Amino acid sequence: MHDDVIAKYQALTKRLHEWIKPLIRAHYRRDQAAAEAALKAAHAEVDAAGLDADELAAVRLHLLYIEYHTVLQVTVDKWQRPQYEALYTKLQEPQPGPISEFVRQTRLLILQIEAEHDGLIVFAPEDFERLYNSIQPRKFNRVVNHYIGTWAFMHNRLDILTETLEHLVTAGGKPLADYIWHRLHLMQRLLTQTAEKRDVQELLNWINHPYVLIEFRHLLLEPCRRAGLIDAAIEEELARKERVLKYTDSGMV
Repeated sequence: MHDDVIAKYQALTKRLHEWIKPLIRAHYRRDQAAAEAALKAAHAEVDAAGLDADELAAVRLHLLYIEYHTVLQVTVDKWQRPQYEALYTKLQEPQPGPISEFVRQTRLLILQIEAEHDGLIVFAPEDFERLYNSIQPRKFNRVVNHYIGTWAFMHNRLDILTETLEHLVTAGGKPLADYIWHRLHLMQRLLTQTAEKRDVQELLNWINHPYVLIEFRHLLLEPCRRAGLIDAAIEEELARKERVLKYTDSGMV
């Protein structure tokens, strides 16, 4: 049953990624009108896709999350409290089947991780664990693992970070997955105080989008400095990345 849920979810997300590409591009261009038009077009494609009730609810939850995080906040990258609270309330509602319920729970988990990162809430370990442990099946794609690993690093939870890395190993190898693996691997080694400069350099080799570079500077640069891992060569590489990486409307890598 669990494997069937994951297989159907993965097939749905592949279709969803195609439906939302114009919306994500509009968001990164800060184009409100284009974002609203792209959201409307995505809903039309979803409605015409012949999905069953569970699949339709799952995709609509994804679109709802994207709507609140992009179209309703197109000029900002952080969660604003009214949008966060409204979406949090909506994500409390039970869903009609196992796929949509899995999406509801994972979106609720990501929402609270992002909101904590943006300074809106404290996502306490007991609250995180209650939701994290309730999600079945606990087989996450690389993006969800990315968020869970970030929470674990920020809360010094080596056990969850290690589990996340183990999940990621089985998630398949793509450039983004390799970036996320190197990122979580560096986090794990920082927590265990075994990180080396080559771990930082290997992660930098995978940074090829400005938003990813911003995230590195915000989340990992200072811990790496405190661990004595940032030398002149890495500073020079960071400066080079900032000169070279330019935004394109292709969206996130």
